[in-house]
Amino acid sequence: MTILTPSPLRPFFLSFSFSRSPGRVQSVLEGSEVSLGCTVISSGSQSVEWMLPDLSILEESNSRLVSEGGRLVIGNASVSDSGLYHCLVRTETDVDMVPVRLTVKERLLSPNTLNGKKMEVESGESLSLPCYVNSAQPSETRWYLPKNQILQPSQPKGRVYVNQNGSLVIKKTTHEDAGEYSCLAANLYGVDMLAHLVVVTGEKDSDAKEEVEKESPGVETAISLDCVASGKPQAQISWILPDRTFVRDVGALDRSASLLANGTLRIQSANFSSKGDYRCIASNAAGADTVTFHIHVAALPPTINEEASESIVIQEGRSVFNQTQLFFSNTISVIQNNL
Repeated sequence: MTILTPSPLRPFFLSFSFSRSPGRVQSVLEGSEVSLGCTVISSGSQSVEWMLPDLSILEESNSRLVSEGGRLVIGNASVSDSGLYHCLVRTETDVDMVPVRLTVKERLLSPNTLNGKKMEVESGESLSLPCYVNSAQPSETRWYLPKNQILQPSQPKGRVYVNQNGSLVIKKTTHEDAGEYSCLAANLYGVDMLAHLVVVTGEKDSDAKEEVEKESPGVETAISLDCVASGKPQAQISWILPDRTFVRDVGALDRSASLLANGTLRIQSANFSSKGDYRCIASNAAGADTVTFHIHVAALPPTINEEASESIVIQEGRSVFNQTQLFFSNTISVIQNNL
């Protein structure tokens, strides 16, 4: 009799690896939406988890931090979100992780953060702002320009561009170029920033674009603040209200205001609490731009339209019908008839 014994099973391994692209260091502006990538190449099933800078694992109940298809999405990023995040991938036989460093930069720097140079340039002249980075590890360099614009060395050269040595070049400066310029260098081990202040002298161009657009509606007037932006990828529109509320989601904010799908901020019925500065921010992966609307709500006094006044002359004993309207004055004179 022949007895068949099963041969030992060969071990079966699930293999996976990370696609380790240079995107493991990200720096963004405060209030932006952040997406941290974790691309996995796997021959079997796997689960992706994110470890936060405080070493806790992201819970599904966290509404501001969402894990979508292996990516960690942070809505309305704040400076406190800066830190080292880890993407963890688990399979039946192995686990691996990759770190991603996130730096969130404040939109407005305080005066004591100016650690670079104060540079004066005549309008029309060119200017170079230094930013030399010494790092044994690969690093990413970005320039933050006035009006919350972001410029990277990889972007094509224009009037303002970044040299290979990290310095920022501004050709044919105008008064709109004045402001604070910050160079940010980051790698997996830390972040450093250098801030310069640029002052443009000389006569101001007469056709310079006004940064603040002023609106003076009356009480209970409807206001539409249009914010039209173009760019690739498509720009995301957000607003900062006078009370410092950050608005990004389309829909009604309250009974008096709403954000439309095209980026327009609609104030249904203006009142004195509606006055102040409304800042529109258009941003995408390449940078950001802003425009500010100043709202002053005017109280209108009552007026009497004298042209609408009329005199009606009737004989004694006759009937008269007088229709009085708001803001209009009708005068009736009675004449004695001696005939």
